[in-house]
Amino acid sequence: MKTCLSILLVALCACWADLPKLSSQEAELLKSIEQLPPELAVRALEGKLPENASSAMLFSLGTLYYKANRLEQARKSFLQAVELAPDFDTARLNAVKVMMREQLHREAIPHLVRLLSTKADAELWLLLAQCRLCLKEFLAAEKAASAAIALKPEEKEAQLILLQALASQPGRLTEASTLARQLLNSTPNDSRLWSIWASAELEADHPNKAMDILETAKHFGAADQQMLETLLDLTINRNFAQQATQLAMELHKQGKLSPQRAQTTLTYLQDTGHTQLAHTLLEATASLLPEKALTAARSKQAVLEGDTTTSIRLLRESIAKEPMDGNALLALADLLEDETEGDALLERALLLPDFKYHALLKLATRAIDSNHYPKALQFTLQARQIKDTPELERFSNQIREAIHNQQE
Repeated sequence: MKTCLSILLVALCACWADLPKLSSQEAELLKSIEQLPPELAVRALEGKLPENASSAMLFSLGTLYYKANRLEQARKSFLQAVELAPDFDTARLNAVKVMMREQLHREAIPHLVRLLSTKADAELWLLLAQCRLCLKEFLAAEKAASAAIALKPEEKEAQLILLQALASQPGRLTEASTLARQLLNSTPNDSRLWSIWASAELEADHPNKAMDILETAKHFGAADQQMLETLLDLTINRNFAQQATQLAMELHKQGKLSPQRAQTTLTYLQDTGHTQLAHTLLEATASLLPEKALTAARSKQAVLEGDTTTSIRLLRESIAKEPMDGNALLALADLLEDETEGDALLERALLLPDFKYHALLKLATRAIDSNHYPKALQFTLQARQIKDTPELERFSNQIREAIHNQQE
């Protein structure tokens, strides 16, 4: 959520009527550097600043610091101006806006409260709402945004903050959804509204509703990159293979499909047996994938298409380049008819912490297939030391039963 944080500026050699005045010495000093770039002007002033600089001079210095993107010095200068002139509201407001740019929202709140105590202003309420929202003080953000809207009903940023504040409070989803729909009636192409509404539905564990919202936003051309990526993730999680493929292809054609999401979508399609869809996406996005990931994807695709020979060749080539490629070791072990070589690959995978668990399970399964139940139990118990699950406990009990029956 963005709000206007533009700093209120004052001419270097003259002050507005409602601002503190520069001394004649200060005015001359500022006039001498008014043509310099902000950074050079700041350097010139830092060495010549009067010992008892006025609040107006400190305000001007803060403005120059801000223009030079030296936010900490700008904040300190504005606050020094406020210390000298507590009613210098323009300097206080500038200090608030600098604090917000520095993410010092909690520090900004007392100054906003002070400003609001003397002036009911929609911008001030809006800034306070933004601070409260960033601090996750959602009820306070709601109240501040409502106050801004009461003073300025057409204030769109306040409406957006109100919507997000409502959506973030337990039990307020219906209100948030209603407000989102009301606002979308007049601005159906506002991606922020759709995004907040969809996020609220996701937080309420309504993924299908969130998908509908994001699809509608896409129809109106209001879905930004993050929303489209969320929609892609949802189609995968909800097992909508055709929709996921179509969306990934659309993103790819627009140059917006990241290698990570290309790989995630491809893995999903291959793991769920959507061979033709996986083939289409793989051929379209091959250039996006890193070499290692591309080889793994092509190998898996070859198995899906019944070409085990090609898959084995690709995996051997991958292992030749990187002998400790855990994924390739596990995959090749599954494909080889030579059990001795397969076991050797799995034993190599045991040396890799990230792959040891799966290698142990594969070795246990192979031992069972060879009727070597004690060895299978040994592998299973080692796997349970890494990650124990009820399923693995049942598996080990079944092996113990098989050992008992074998002994009888």
